[in-house]
Amino acid sequence: MGDSTDVGAPPAPESTVVDASQSGHQSNASGTWSSPGGISDGETLLSVVYAFQAKHRVGMADSNPEEHCGIGIRGVAIGIDSFVWIALLFVSILVAGVFTGQVETSAQGLNTDLEGGSASMALGLWLVLALGYHTVMEWQFGKTIGKALVNIRVTSTGGAGLTLGTASIRNVLRLVDWFPGLYLVGVVGIAVSDRQQRLGDRLAGTTVVSA
Repeated sequence: MGDSTDVGAPPAPESTVVDASQSGHQSNASGTWSSPGGISDGETLLSVVYAFQAKHRVGMADSNPEEHCGIGIRGVAIGIDSFVWIALLFVSILVAGVFTGQVETSAQGLNTDLEGGSASMALGLWLVLALGYHTVMEWQFGKTIGKALVNIRVTSTGGAGLTLGTASIRNVLRLVDWFPGLYLVGVVGIAVSDRQQRLGDRLAGTTVVSA
């Protein structure tokens, strides 16, 4: 009874050993469960999620490629733009008439009767204005009024916007694509092209796609 009992520290509990061959994981010093290769479960899960997202994005891109526009829809756009051409023709005739002094004022309005050199001047001015209209609109916006209304646009074959140079080449060559009339050269070029390109598109490196 007189002897004091020396109470020592309780024995440390036996550590729990996890069999890596059964669980497929082991605990590291920081307490994070990791696979035998040293990659944590969190990292593995994130890699699976990222791979799924990348595959999903690629699948969406493949299912929604840009559609190259053919003769029909582009013809409708040209038909709409022809109203702009008519307006520019009247402007050209009026300017040429004023410049040559062949403008007459009557009760009905302004009358011009152009012949010879003045008529050629009006035609040349009209071509410059019409081609300039297409060039500037496609350079700045990728589309003319007609293209905007039918929801199509012009891009480079790489998908970028047009530069002033490519827009100019594309539209100056309309004069060739129009030959011998009603865009015959252009229609044939579009029909035989995988990307629906007329001659002007091929030389400028452009194509018309759905907007």
